[in-house]
Amino acid sequence: IEAKIEVAKRTRKSRGTVLLVDSDMECLSVIMAELKKRNYDAIVAHYVEDALSAMVRRSPDLIISEILFDDRSANGFAFFKKLQELPNFKRIPFFFMSSLNDDKIIRAGIRLGVQKFFPKPLDMKLIIATMDSALYLS
Repeated sequence: IEAKIEVAKRTRKSRGTVLLVDSDMECLSVIMAELKKRNYDAIVAHYVEDALSAMVRRSPDLIISEILFDDRSANGFAFFKKLQELPNFKRIPFFFMSSLNDDKIIRAGIRLGVQKFFPKPLDMKLIIATMDSALYLS
């Protein structure tokens, strides 16, 4: 029976590809594990430049990005604005996650068009439900 379950798990179709952008490896590991359990594929990037390069190779169905990064070279707002300039990417659902739980920052993201803001520590059940809604009810 266990062998049949393993075969079934391997043959399940992916529910979508999610680009995760965060310089926090621990956070990425937690999210990736949850996505894998729910048959989502993940592309991981640690910085904005890495994310843009990854998107050229494989276009995601949804993006979840941190707002601030370790190197401070670019931030999530700049990343989102850049994607809005690119016709192939501007319609991809985009969510922010951050330990910056500031109402002004959240409102600024919403005004730009970011669909959702998830405060850290992350509520993975809420993230998965929001992803499912964005990908399957739109």
